[in-house]
Amino acid sequence: MRYFTARTPILEIDIFDGNATDEATFENYVRLTEWSDFSPEDRKEYTSKKFEKSIYEDYKTRENLRIQRLIDDSRELKRNLEIEISDVRDRQDYLRHHYNL
Repeated sequence: MRYFTARTPILEIDIFDGNATDEATFENYVRLTEWSDFSPEDRKEYTSKKFEKSIYEDYKTRENLRIQRLIDDSRELKRNLEIEISDVRDRQDYLRHHYNL
């Protein structure tokens, strides 16, 4: 919810920013949001369980993509490191064999 409220175009401000006493839950989002500028239809839509589910699904998708990128990056770094280690071992074997080092 913190991610949503900080980045949503629906709200003018991040309602959880500087409000450390309240947990960033959907219920607190509904309670803390000033709804006077919204039509009754908009308020009903933005406070529905369907909207809550779409917020969490969107966050889950974004977070999974972020984690997958981190995993892919770390795998690539691991592969590069394994190649470097193999190259060093090959070089050491060559030096031992040809120069008795």
